[in-house]
Amino acid sequence: MKHGLLDELRLWMHPLFVGSAQPDDLLYRECPTTAFELVYTRALKNGIAILTYRYAGTNGAARS
Repeated sequence: MKHGLLDELRLWMHPLFVGSAQPDDLLYRECPTTAFELVYTRALKNGIAILTYRYAGTNGAARS
């Protein structure tokens, strides 16, 4: 994300957390703020959710 090379982000959310981390500990944060919009979701029978996001800009600016 730091170099603007990510156009789509697909997350597989598993309904299981192990450990004592806080939600803020789940993501690496040393990069510019980047906006994504949710464009697709799919819920699997085993509880996994597949979330697809597309790039929507950095700090409010659209990519050229």
